[in-house]
Amino acid sequence: MSEFTNLRGRLPAIFKAIAVGLPAGYLFHRLRTPIPWMIGPMIGVATLNLMGVRMHSPPYARQIGQVILGAVTVRYQLHPQLVMAHFLLSMLLVLDAAVLHWRSSERDDPHPLLVRRDMQLLTGAIAAVGAVVLVLGTVVT
Repeated sequence: MSEFTNLRGRLPAIFKAIAVGLPAGYLFHRLRTPIPWMIGPMIGVATLNLMGVRMHSPPYARQIGQVILGAVTVRYQLHPQLVMAHFLLSMLLVLDAAVLHWRSSERDDPHPLLVRRDMQLLTGAIAAVGAVVLVLGTVVT
């Protein structure tokens, strides 16, 4: 499927992501975080997406971001903050692929969950701890 499929229908969600990403980047700049222009929008958009607010990226934006960040990383002799950003962006792309694969197997008709609620919460907690470990691991390395 093309990135441009139903682009007109996705435009409001794309503009929503941009409207969230710009102030998030500025906020992270004011907080003096490493690479705020990338980390801020990623965290802002991901947080709202997890809360159920549907947002989309512009066509091929993730791939273009990967290319730009990879080029900047090499240009600045593999500076640790840039390597960290490149790794975290790669992990987000892997997460995005996993979520898309999972959603593609969902059915339209309601079906009962086969996993108990406490196991679902435990899995979510483990995933959250794993994300924190990934971020902290790249920061301290």
